[in-house]
Amino acid sequence: MTRLNIVAKTTSKEFNNLVNAKEVRQKVFQLYREKYVGTSVRNLDTGIVVNFDGIGAKKTAHGGLMYAKKASIINILDKVIKHGHFIGFGFRKQSDQDKTMLGYLNFISTVVIDEKIVNVYFSVRLKKDGTFHYHIETQK
Repeated sequence: MTRLNIVAKTTSKEFNNLVNAKEVRQKVFQLYREKYVGTSVRNLDTGIVVNFDGIGAKKTAHGGLMYAKKASIINILDKVIKHGHFIGFGFRKQSDQDKTMLGYLNFISTVVIDEKIVNVYFSVRLKKDGTFHYHIETQK
């Protein structure tokens, strides 16, 4: 795999002082809804427009592990998605109740968090009515 360009920098400082993962999740959910819901960004690698909605906010904040480093991505999420490189397609899971779901587009971006280079993986739901951000993940 070729080295990816660093697309943005962030810090986890604002999340380090929160008492527990529940507070971190609440802060991420709040920031996602305030900054992104109802907006969109065009991914430069694929040309698709990625929309932000409440489902993405919920999955990002409440799905999977949550820790300060991962939470800090919320501050640069639009840049992460804009500059993400497409790495594969995943078919709709049988457990997906949304019948308009066609599958998932999977991407990777490279960022700097707390002065360390980190790969960020994210998924975008491909639906009959458009594409929507769904989830982020990074190595802990």
